[in-house]
Amino acid sequence: MIHQKKMSAEEFKAQGNQAAKEGRLADAIDCYTKAINIDGSNHVYYSNRANIYHQLEDYDAAVADAEKCIELKPSFGKGFLRKADALAAMGKREEAVEVLRDGIESCGNTEPLLSQRLSSLEAGAGGFGGAPGAGDPGAFMRNMFNAEGMAKIRANPKTAKYLADDPSLEQKLTLVASNPQMMMQVAGADPRLMECMLVAMGIDPDMMKDMPPAPGAPSFDAKPANPEPPAPKEPEKVLTPEEIEANKLKDEGNDLFKEKKYAEAIEKYEAAFAKHKSILFLNNISTALLKMEKITEAEEKAMEAYNYGRDNPGTATFEELGKALTKAASAQYARKDYEKAIKTLKSAMLEHRSKQTLALLTKVEDEWELIKKQNAYSPEKAERAKNEGNELFKAGKYQEAVDKYTEGLKALPLDPEREYRDDNEKFTANKTLLTSLLNNRANAYFKLGQMNLSYDDADHIVSLIKDTTNTKALLRKGQIERLRRQYYKAVETYKKVLEHEKYNNQEALEGYRKTTEKIQELQRNPDSKEAKEVTEIAMADEEIQKIASDPGLAEVIKQISTNPQAAQQYLSDPNISSRIEKLINAGIIRTGQ
Repeated sequence: MIHQKKMSAEEFKAQGNQAAKEGRLADAIDCYTKAINIDGSNHVYYSNRANIYHQLEDYDAAVADAEKCIELKPSFGKGFLRKADALAAMGKREEAVEVLRDGIESCGNTEPLLSQRLSSLEAGAGGFGGAPGAGDPGAFMRNMFNAEGMAKIRANPKTAKYLADDPSLEQKLTLVASNPQMMMQVAGADPRLMECMLVAMGIDPDMMKDMPPAPGAPSFDAKPANPEPPAPKEPEKVLTPEEIEANKLKDEGNDLFKEKKYAEAIEKYEAAFAKHKSILFLNNISTALLKMEKITEAEEKAMEAYNYGRDNPGTATFEELGKALTKAASAQYARKDYEKAIKTLKSAMLEHRSKQTLALLTKVEDEWELIKKQNAYSPEKAERAKNEGNELFKAGKYQEAVDKYTEGLKALPLDPEREYRDDNEKFTANKTLLTSLLNNRANAYFKLGQMNLSYDDADHIVSLIKDTTNTKALLRKGQIERLRRQYYKAVETYKKVLEHEKYNNQEALEGYRKTTEKIQELQRNPDSKEAKEVTEIAMADEEIQKIASDPGLAEVIKQISTNPQAAQQYLSDPNISSRIEKLINAGIIRTGQ
């Protein structure tokens, strides 16, 4: 049988990179998604997919992937850049600025583009038409290639491909932004620059192709297009003098915040709020107080922000309300008030479901569960509950016994996936007690007729605790497998007991004898209703399905049936003989004996 090599996540990433370079953006998304499905813990895959979503103008998806990238690796600056660029492209400049500020704080100097993007975004706050210094060609050019302009360039499939194919193009854009006098010289040598400039201004370059070029202007050779007329833009909000002054004070506060001068930043935010009431300024104050480790004050200010937004409809977005509650929860978490923090975060999610809030909620809930488990840990209580359960079992009070054994297991709150290890002292010290509680509860469940629960407890001992020779658990498993008519399983389970006990266990001997006799009876009567039902039960088992559908084994069985010499050779291989025996015991292969 030919086995195809499975591609690794890194191979899918490489394919995605190549597809992006060739402009096959949908294929790139597919490749990065496959890489994520294999390894969802790699931040780079989310960063790359965010970039492609941005180029496809699916900004919400770009933001979501960027947030996941930040969650996985908060020190990776590109995650913050991806999110800020997407927000800027959506016109959410204030949020983009806040993301870049968070990125600078999280990454330090490891990603210099964060500071550069923040400076250009703050410099271009007024847009192109009415920006300060709009009459100054230098200021106009700097504003054109600020974060918002670059976001538009990266979002346009044509100009995005230019940047992907030739990294030097972005350097030329930076050169022109810094030296506007070189614009015509550089654009004359590289017409792509003019296309980037038009895209940054919000103009489709293809619209310019039907117009006669100005003397000396670079021309475009592409075919003319007939785009639909652009939708009319909404008029920009005219700020009051108070709002302008408040924003100026807020920006000064932001600069102080970046310098970690939190007390001075708070003064600026408070002055901004005095000039113009906004939840944004109150949220900023709460953030600064958290940085100063003034936990109670930070919580109070965050709740003040939330209540202000709620009491004054129209003054705050759902996202801002959610942020206020998240900041309050961060303060509650900082003082270890887990239950209150969880409640507040759930309320924040109702206001606005953000990835950051969800990540914090998951973190707080996980820590709280761990603390509750640590507080519940008591081997003495577990031992006491086991003894009380045993007395109830003897009195025939099986449900009450189950409750006591369950109480004992809760006093040994060990996670099978993470804590069932020989280097874990709690596990090794309580392995015998844990096994005893599970065996006793399996017995009580069996008395109550709850076979599945009984089987699960017995299997827990063998499979998870890895006490593979535990006679009580194996006998319970074998007994239930016989009742389920899974004879192919029961015969192997009883065999394990016999091998371990050196064939000196009467219950295992009796169970093995009855099981093998039943298998032989069904083989002699393959057309009986019971034989067919037993085969159907076996075929519902994934392990049996896998063995039965193996074409290599089918070929071996065919050769064995026609060539006795081949039979001896194949059946001497334990791997082959054990699988064939399992199919016989399951009734899939009929021997007629």
